[in-house]
Amino acid sequence: MIEKNQRMVEELISEIATLKTDESITEQIIEIQKKFDLDDIIQILTLLNKVNKTTLKKIVSIQEPKESSKTKSKKSLPQKLYTVDEVRYLFKNKSINEILQSYTKKELENMYVTVAERNPLSSDSKARIAKSVEQHFRAEARGQAIYKNYIAH
Repeated sequence: MIEKNQRMVEELISEIATLKTDESITEQIIEIQKKFDLDDIIQILTLLNKVNKTTLKKIVSIQEPKESSKTKSKKSLPQKLYTVDEVRYLFKNKSINEILQSYTKKELENMYVTVAERNPLSSDSKARIAKSVEQHFRAEARGQAIYKNYIAH
């Protein structure tokens, strides 16, 4: 019953929205009144006029959700200076200590972005970033081994 009433109200509102201003509005309202079998359309229009606009906006926002202002906008990633293969080769052939001595935090952050495709936390230390990259490659190797041994016989 509620859906039927809601549909009727939506149709009524769309009919009211299509009223032509160049023709007699009174005649058009009488036609709408007959079409929807309404007793007192003026009372209904008065009620519709009194509807709180903020309530309508809330209803519309529930039906068509907008991006929340609380969601963070995505920052663009810095330009990648390394390829994934270069970073993989580096972490395969050098120890973490050698990498920490040879590269700056910015370079390690760029390697992290290349591998993880997102920025590391700003609070992450140089060592933590290097370990995260190494863990990424270890996880990738585990995934490939599982696929090779159990899925793709």
